[in-house]
Amino acid sequence: MTSKQKNIILTSILFILFIIGFFLPVLDFSFGVTLNGFEAFVMQGVSVMSSESYSEYLWKMLLLITPVLDIVLIFWLLRKKLNFYAIAIVGLLVLIGSSSWLLRYGDLGILRIGYYYWLILNILFITLNLIQQRKKRKED
Repeated sequence: MTSKQKNIILTSILFILFIIGFFLPVLDFSFGVTLNGFEAFVMQGVSVMSSESYSEYLWKMLLLITPVLDIVLIFWLLRKKLNFYAIAIVGLLVLIGSSSWLLRYGDLGILRIGYYYWLILNILFITLNLIQQRKKRKED
């Protein structure tokens, strides 16, 4: 099996794991409503429209595009050449966007398994991209 085939299989597996996260429970509100990953994503999209300041809008947009940046990290594994600085910037944005929920909702105790699953996947995506970048840099 060639390196390209392995990367395609790995990318497919990671994408499937990412999609699974949209069906897991993420938030559990005290009045009995549980949101799965997709519903939380839609909720975040709606909250962007309720922004009252430019800084709040930018922050909410970062939180909204974090899953999109996850997909970027997944498909960057297929690239022949990876830029360390691009991985670092996108990875940092993903970590900030995904870990902010822990700071915002962690004390309330409403985060569920789907959130932690997504957070671990984010760390995995970043780590795999950094490993691939180092491996491809050594091959050159």
